[in-house]
Formats: sequence, structure tokens, C-alpha cells
Amino acid sequence: MKRSIRILIVVFCTLILLGVGISLAFRQVESNLLNLITLPVLQAMPHSLADGTYEGSYSTFPIKVRVQVHVLDHRIQAISLLEHRNGQGEAAEAILKTIVGNQSLAIDTVSGATYSSIVILKAVEQALAKAEKL
Repeated sequence: MKRSIRILIVVFCTLILLGVGISLAFRQVESNLLNLITLPVLQAMPHSLADGTYEGSYSTFPIKVRVQVHVLDHRIQAISLLEHRNGQGEAAEAILKTIVGNQSLAIDTVSGATYSSIVILKAVEQALAKAEKL
């Protein structure tokens, strides 16, 4: 009988530790995502973009984005999405066409995919920083 009580205590303690670990992990993910809301995104496009193809990436767990920005005649011609780990944020991919059409990162995020929208904007911002002529 004593052995079965010990086993139950070990199982109970293991479950408590597992629960605490999962809770901490969820809090970290929630914190990462909430920090995205206050993250500034470049509002004005760089004055002069050098022609070429530039890669940018941005990630905050659980979202990761890699893009290629194609610049021709000093304008964004196209944006290729190389990677988008998104959970439920696939709808945010629609902002790529809006960025090209408006030639701006000062656009609205996609409702229901706000976090992925911001990460995509930050990845494009990083690529544009590489394209900016000094």
C-alpha cells in the first residue's frame, strides 16, 4: 500500500509541475504577442530604394515571417512570402498586395490576424532598410 501511495504522490507532483510549466509557457507567448501591439512600424517609406531583391525577416514566438521585396525603378514591384508560421494568421498575407499598391507600410492590419500582420510589416520593413540608398 505504501508503494502505491508513493507512486500517486510522484504522479500528482509531476502533474502539478507540468501544469505550472505549461502555464508559464502560455504567459510568455501571450506577453510576446501583446508586445507586438506597441511595436512601432515604419510609417514613411525610405526616400530612395535601390533596385534589387531584398530579404527581410521577423519573428516572435509563435509567429515567424520571411519575405523578399523586389524593387524596380525605386518602387516596390512585388513582395514574395518565403515563410509564414502563423497559427491562425494566414489572412494577414493579404496585406502584401496592399503594401505594393500603396507603396507604404502605413496600412491597417487584418482583423483577426493582427499579430501576423504586424510581423509581416516588420519583415518588409527590414527588407526595405536594406534597399534604402544611403
